[in-house]
Amino acid sequence: MASPSMALQNSIEKWLRDATTRHPDHVSADGSAVRIYTDVGGAAFLRPDGSLLFEGFDSGPYKELDPRLHTAALVAGARQHPELLELLPHRPHDATTCGTCSGTGYELQHVICGGCGGLGWQPAA
Repeated sequence: MASPSMALQNSIEKWLRDATTRHPDHVSADGSAVRIYTDVGGAAFLRPDGSLLFEGFDSGPYKELDPRLHTAALVAGARQHPELLELLPHRPHDATTCGTCSGTGYELQHVICGGCGGLGWQPAA
């Protein structure tokens, strides 16, 4: 995952400050990150350094190892904060269009594709 530009780091810090005062439920349990994605299992939070923190609703913080879920969280977060697109990988020249979503990044219109994490492509095998 790419490191955020200084401008994006500043934006994330601002989102975190705003969430802390206006929407405390949008802040990670440790106060270090702002929520960018929520699903039935929990939420993904973004720190100013670009790292992601995952918290389960019943289990608390956990380390998410699947890179597609990291990507999906950023894709979802970019719906509200398009600046996050800078953290997504660039499509390599030899990448293939995702067969699951046919390159759209979404299944069922609003559900981020599980095959590619919302990118619309997959690295060459």
